[in-house]
Amino acid sequence: MRVDLFDYLDEIDGILNTLVLFFLTLGLLGFVYNVIRYFVIESTNEQGREKAKKYALWSILGFAAVVSIWGMVSLLIDSSGIDKSVNLECSDYLIKIGSEYCN
Repeated sequence: MRVDLFDYLDEIDGILNTLVLFFLTLGLLGFVYNVIRYFVIESTNEQGREKAKKYALWSILGFAAVVSIWGMVSLLIDSSGIDKSVNLECSDYLIKIGSEYCN
C-alpha cells in the first residue's frame, strides 16, 4: 500500500509548465501587438510610437525573464539527483478510510 509522491509532483509539474507556456504566449502576443502598434497604428504619432516601443521592450524583458527562470529551475531539478522512484507508505488513516491511493 504505497502512494507515489512523484505522481503528484508530475501533475504539479504539468500544471506549472502549462502556466509558463501561457505566460510566454502572452508575452509574445504583447510584443507582436506593440510592434504592430509601432509600425502601423501609431505610425504618425511620435508619442504613441515611444509608448509602443517601451511596451515591446518590456515584453521582451518579461519573456526573457520567464525563459531564464524556467531554465534555471529545470537545471536545478535535473541536477539535484532526486530518486524519482521513492514511494511513501500509506498512513493508517488513509488505509482506514479506504483511500483510492492505498491498495
